[in-house]
Amino acid sequence: MKNVLALFAVAGVASAASAQIFLDFEGITNGPVTAIGNYYAGQGVFFTGGGSNALAIRDLDAGGTGNFANEPSASNIMFFVSGNSTIMNVPTGFTTGFATYYTTVSDPGTLFVYDGIDGTGNLLGTTTMFALGSDANGGDPNGTFNRWDIASVNIGNQVARSVVFAGAADRIGFDDMIFGGVPTPGSAAVAGIAGLAALRRRR
Repeated sequence: MKNVLALFAVAGVASAASAQIFLDFEGITNGPVTAIGNYYAGQGVFFTGGGSNALAIRDLDAGGTGNFANEPSASNIMFFVSGNSTIMNVPTGFTTGFATYYTTVSDPGTLFVYDGIDGTGNLLGTTTMFALGSDANGGDPNGTFNRWDIASVNIGNQVARSVVFAGAADRIGFDDMIFGGVPTPGSAAVAGIAGLAALRRRR
């Protein structure tokens, strides 16, 4: 039996990252649910501190336990199973904006972008992630969390150092994050932004 989910982001402006960063959570796990932690430290991105509950989960149809489908970039996504949020820290900062794919069946979420680490300092922008429902028999072939949408926040020249992903634990997933630039629908960047949702299937 599968559970309905189970879906298990301080320097000055001059030093803010200018290159666009892309995270797809591939390579973190080939099966077991795994803490993301410092996996992206080489890109200056950390899921530690307030984000230490951030987990990577693999699609059941790819050998993992994830109850999700149709992720734009197979086969891993990010989710959390404790608390009501997780945090991505970028201590050197980024500008322009942040975008991610997300999936949630019935529990909406919210993105918050701050100029301090761990969701501190000034709130630079926010957006709501609405519940998307689920398509019957819409998996690949399995997966209840099978609808995805894009959430984005534009921050212009402001320097952000953390992104808070708020929502119901094990009920919302994320994938293919781009920041340092927000893609618009239909752009090449959006075509490369893909996948979300972490839902775990308990057997």
